[in-house]
Amino acid sequence: MHAKKQNVQILTGHHRRHNKIKKKVKEKIKLGDLGKIVATQATFWLFKPDNYFNSWRKSLAGGPVLINLVHDIDLMRYLIGDIECVQSFHSNSVRGGNTEDTAV
Repeated sequence: MHAKKQNVQILTGHHRRHNKIKKKVKEKIKLGDLGKIVATQATFWLFKPDNYFNSWRKSLAGGPVLINLVHDIDLMRYLIGDIECVQSFHSNSVRGGNTEDTAV
């Protein structure tokens, strides 16, 4: 790893898994308190003011799904393990940029 060779520390910002409620859910899953988990769905609702969507967040490299989805994927993997199948669709009909602003 290049960072290790250069003695550079790297921080991954997967902060959602450190929430005490999510840790409790993970514990309940591990203990089998919720039964066998066969399917899950992640939904993340968040209001962002118009000025949050400046020009770089409307570009293909900076859409809100790209920026935030990594956290949802990390949380799902933290809670239930590897993801086997994904279904989704998206649009850019809310903010009108070049990138998605809505995804299901």
